[in-house]
Amino acid sequence: MQKIWKGGGVLIHFHKKQKNSGMQLYIGNFQTRKPSREGIWSAAIFICYVSSLFGILYTFPLNLYISYEKWPVYLTAVLYAALLFLRLKKKHTVNTILLAGIPVLILLLYWRELPDQWAVLSDSLSLSGSGSGGDLTAGMMLFAVGCAILLQVLIFKVGAGWVLYFYSIPVILLGPLIGRNPDFIGICLFALYHIGTSLSGNMMSGRKQTYPAFYKKSHMNVAGRGMYFLAAVFFVFLGISVLLTSRHMEQLFEIPVAIEQRIRQTTMEIFHTEPDKGRVSRGNNYPSGQQQLEIIVDEKPQDPIYLRNYIGGTYESSRWEEADDSEFYDRSIRGGSRDRWEYIGRYAFENRQFSLLQYMGDGDLMPFRIEIRHLSNGLSGYYTPYLSRYLNMTEEGYVFSAYTQEQFESIFENTPQEELQWYENRESLYGQFVREQYLDVDRESLPRLTSLCAENPQQGIDHITSYIVNTLHSMASYTLNPGVIPLGEEIPEYFLFESHRGYCQHFATTAALMFRLYGVPSRYVTGYMAQPDDFEQQSDGTWRAVLEDGDAHAWTEVYADGQGWKVVDATPSAGDESQTSQASTEESSTQAENTAQEDVQEETDTAQESEHAGIDWLGIIRRVLWVLMILLAVGAAVFLIHFRRKRKLEEIRKLPADELFVRMMELIGMGGYLRGKNGMEEDFAQCLSKEIERITPEEARRLMNLVYRESFGKGHISEKEQEEAYHIYEKAGNFVYPNLKRWRKWYVRYWKCYL
Repeated sequence: MQKIWKGGGVLIHFHKKQKNSGMQLYIGNFQTRKPSREGIWSAAIFICYVSSLFGILYTFPLNLYISYEKWPVYLTAVLYAALLFLRLKKKHTVNTILLAGIPVLILLLYWRELPDQWAVLSDSLSLSGSGSGGDLTAGMMLFAVGCAILLQVLIFKVGAGWVLYFYSIPVILLGPLIGRNPDFIGICLFALYHIGTSLSGNMMSGRKQTYPAFYKKSHMNVAGRGMYFLAAVFFVFLGISVLLTSRHMEQLFEIPVAIEQRIRQTTMEIFHTEPDKGRVSRGNNYPSGQQQLEIIVDEKPQDPIYLRNYIGGTYESSRWEEADDSEFYDRSIRGGSRDRWEYIGRYAFENRQFSLLQYMGDGDLMPFRIEIRHLSNGLSGYYTPYLSRYLNMTEEGYVFSAYTQEQFESIFENTPQEELQWYENRESLYGQFVREQYLDVDRESLPRLTSLCAENPQQGIDHITSYIVNTLHSMASYTLNPGVIPLGEEIPEYFLFESHRGYCQHFATTAALMFRLYGVPSRYVTGYMAQPDDFEQQSDGTWRAVLEDGDAHAWTEVYADGQGWKVVDATPSAGDESQTSQASTEESSTQAENTAQEDVQEETDTAQESEHAGIDWLGIIRRVLWVLMILLAVGAAVFLIHFRRKRKLEEIRKLPADELFVRMMELIGMGGYLRGKNGMEEDFAQCLSKEIERITPEEARRLMNLVYRESFGKGHISEKEQEEAYHIYEKAGNFVYPNLKRWRKWYVRYWKCYL
């Protein structure tokens, strides 16, 4: 027996001479030489391996939209990773059975639930997902198994652990866009993995001996000390960076946000996409600063001007369906005077408040002129002021004549009741329709909001308004970056009772539903709001305001009996005067104003929100991230297949002539040639050249001579002769390959890697 030491182990040659033929065979066996600190090094490598697995599970983007039990998933990940890791050192039947049995067991235990879980996952990936929720524990367990296998191949088989950079870096950079800011745990998991795999990857002395090379003593000592040093340096600098950047994270996150804004704006300009104005966003709001509307008025307004563009009537699955009053006008035509209905013209009725002021003002109340111009191709429809009537179109926009809310309330306060009777009669007909149409609430889906209103009874629209506004301001704060509301969670409930953070869409939606729970008809409205300070006087004496996408806004309309729809703006950042001019009583406006001032100071004085979040940019980003993950997985698979094939081809090229001959015979047999031949026949060389036309008789005889010498000779043939044998093998394979069936071609090229 002869011992030959080779990188990290000992190659033991047994010399055995066969009695019959006198042939001397060489039987090799690689035995690992294990250093004393093998266990410590194995544990360190395993920790790095598991850190990568935990890092993927912990930062998985869909964690924000799905729910599952964490402990079974992480336990499955650790168990399966351990089995895979142990199999690297020693292949054992029990280990193989367990590796195959774990996913099979999961499928058997959860086979009924998996189709439903797939439906939930598909819903979470769709741009119009309703967020129905559902437990995805079984699916995530299978996902953990798949990740463990992929990482094991990347790290230990291919030595390409760097591929995970294509996941960790995008997750950290794009995290703020999907409401998942990178935290300490996720960064540490990825850092530990990348440090460990970088060091261990540099230790590989050869692709054929990936894992045994880990036990090379000198490498182990150097890499072990290097890992400890790098880990210590990493945590020191991480602590310093956290202290220095904790107050400036928003500025750092503006980098990926700016990229997302540019993509969003470019998409809208190219495709002229129209936002889903009724959808309430589940994510953050990032105004781009692009100009949207230009407003020109005769005099500087004293109160905010609300321009409504979309009115939501029915709320379901995080979306407001557009309000439709067509039934009211159809009913007036059908009913006639028998049902106290008279024919009501739509245009005349929608302008009834303006007509009342014009008629009752008797020339003392003068409306103001307001011209609206669109500055962006992304806008659609008209933006209509309250208490207004359309006048005409201009070359650049359209014009309304409008009154203020203060003028409207003055008429009701100072006009005798009998003179308003005709208006109130007409309004009472509409009020009946409104109570039928705009009081619907799905109480089962909003249990906490329903309980809150039931436990705090209020009477009268003034007290109800005051309570709702104060409750929203005390339980939630205004921010454009509230994070992501998970699928399966109702937006109003999660906003008010969980995150306590949101912007205008969340405040307006919750307020509208609370009004309905108190029996007050309400609607959700989106459009733009212009503050008095937004206007600047022009040289011709008019006042001009340019509104950006950050001035887009959402608010609530409530129906006041005998008067009509009135604005209630429950968003703290909407401004002090929004409550003063629109709330019905002195009490509600004062309380809301004080609360709004406090919340605005806590957040920012200039924060405004963009209604372009109506386009589900969060959903688009989510879809893009999922597509990127799929592309990454496909790319990794292609890379692994290519790398494995390249490595196998190199191994085949270096095979001894006799082993190369065995593979050639197998390949020829797949093509249906030389059936019944085994290479030991006297006329085999002649048969080979006859059936494989590319091989000449001389080449066939030469190949058999090299094979016999390699198998039965005392030594090995030369490298030049080895290359000659491979050349003949290659000619045989290229002749047979075109005649194979398609699936055999894939088998030969990508599984066996013979060619």
